[in-house]
Amino acid sequence: MMVTQSLYFWALTTTFLAIKMFANSLVQAHGRSSAKTFSRPDDAQFFGKGSKPKEEPLIVGRAQACWRNDLENIPMFLILLLGFVLAGGAPPHVPLYGGLFAFFRTLHTLFYLVPRQPHRFLVFICATVCWLGLAIHLCVHLSGQV
Repeated sequence: MMVTQSLYFWALTTTFLAIKMFANSLVQAHGRSSAKTFSRPDDAQFFGKGSKPKEEPLIVGRAQACWRNDLENIPMFLILLLGFVLAGGAPPHVPLYGGLFAFFRTLHTLFYLVPRQPHRFLVFICATVCWLGLAIHLCVHLSGQV
């Protein structure tokens, strides 16, 4: 029962973060299509009706950088959270870790797309504290299982 509830929250966190990342892809696509810019010659020819590739708008580059940052952080957190669930970690902690991490990563994306420092840095640190706290909590939990 407890593992089922924890898996539910893990799946909810995973789904939310996947949708957040997909929304970032839509920002990239909208940035390219509205500016009629294409970084690849074949895209320019197909979508731009033969126009030459142009430099992409700033928002596209920011969205790409945000994607890279997500890929460096989100999978690691989701693996740790799943490990915590499967190891039988306390169910109240799963929505707490997952919810806070998803909240901070969403703010991080917004502050990446609409440049805001030091806000982006601060929410990045908050999300990092979430996964680091989860990793420590998992290690402590596992050491008690041995």
